[in-house]
Amino acid sequence: MLKNLHQIWKKHNIQKVYLFGSYSRNEQKPSSDIDFLIEHDIGFSLFDLIKLQLDLEKKLQIDIDLISNNSISKYVKNSINKDKILIYSQNRKFQKTELQQND
Repeated sequence: MLKNLHQIWKKHNIQKVYLFGSYSRNEQKPSSDIDFLIEHDIGFSLFDLIKLQLDLEKKLQIDIDLISNNSISKYVKNSINKDKILIYSQNRKFQKTELQQND
């Protein structure tokens, strides 16, 4: 499901992407959205975030929840850090996750 998203991450100049939430814990339900924490350049705007979300939803045909690393509180960040999985980095190849095995 997530193995071909590196092209979208590159298109939007995303530095790192983490999967978190029910999909990272392998507890997703048919109604679950996919949660991503993204790291990006300082110039990345809310408009850019919305365009990225729309591209992802079009590609995956599922609701996406995007959170920018630059705009979350420490409390939320601590919660996300418990189960986040690095799935993309500009400096490394796409990381293999459980989701790829289910494709």
